[in-house]
Amino acid sequence: MKAIANDDGPAVAMGARETARQLDSEIAALREELSALVAELDRRRHEALDVRLQVKRHGLELALTGAALIAAASGFVWLKSRRSRRRAGWRGQLERLRDAVTPSRKAADRAQGPRGVTSILTAAANAGVAAVIKKGLERALRRPLSRTQGTTQSPRPSRALARWPRSRAAKVSTPSRSAHVDDIQERIEILGRSMR
Repeated sequence: MKAIANDDGPAVAMGARETARQLDSEIAALREELSALVAELDRRRHEALDVRLQVKRHGLELALTGAALIAAASGFVWLKSRRSRRRAGWRGQLERLRDAVTPSRKAADRAQGPRGVTSILTAAANAGVAAVIKKGLERALRRPLSRTQGTTQSPRPSRALARWPRSRAAKVSTPSRSAHVDDIQERIEILGRSMR
């Protein structure tokens, strides 16, 4: 005899035959459940692969998708024919003449290397240059802007001022309001030249 715990309460002593019957009944219940699941999966598989049924259920979606594909294909054909007609006109002849006179860009593009890497490096360099220009302009314009706003703080001297001749730096110390505008424009020009 074996002691088996019931879900409802204390352990009940059962014989070997009773234990086997209980296990058989559990196995039969699991088999029925699995056979129902397999039958449902089989029904869904047949349903999913039935083309006529899917067309009935999703006819509108299929029609819209087909129309979109046809419209895209006809758009590409229309663009290609338009380009070929343009190449036949006088503008196309001028383009062909320009292409014949100027050196080929394809060979130069191949020599440059991968476009992705160069475009990333170019974008990074542009961002760096923009940051440097912004900092330079902020430093160069800090004193004139603070004077026009009425503050008396004197910022650190700009590096751009150090490049100017001493006579020019003396003029900057006591300018009039119109001279401020001229100084700002000249500083921007100097910064632009130094960035080149």
